Amino acid sequence: MGAYEFRKRLPQALAGKDVPAHMRAKFPDLISTTTGKFKREFVRSLDTKEAAAAKKQAHRIVLKLAMVFEAAEAVLAVPGPSSQPATINPKEIGAAVYGKNRAAPSAAYPSRM
Repeated sequence: MGAYEFRKRLPQALAGKDVPAHMRAKFPDLISTTTGKFKREFVRSLDTKEAAAAKKQAHRIVLKLAMVFEAAEAVLAVPGPSSQPATINPKEIGAAVYGKNRAAPSAAYPSRM
């Protein structure tokens, strides 16, 4: 008999879904290297042939994995940065900076008496 293996399905919110670019570096263990999408199942060798040791290791992995799943779902819920470049209109910037925020000289520099 070979080494024990830990297997856990990813939550439905993640399993098989496209991975936004801003999440790739944070959750590499959850991403399939062949498809670039979230895996459907997390699989890890427990590197032991003993049932008791495998059970202890599996328990530790379950606790860590629950936190990772929760974090990944939270990050996925928040839209990441757009891959489209921002369009900047210089006239809008000028109006925002010079038009609305321009204070009267007397208000900006009170006279000393």
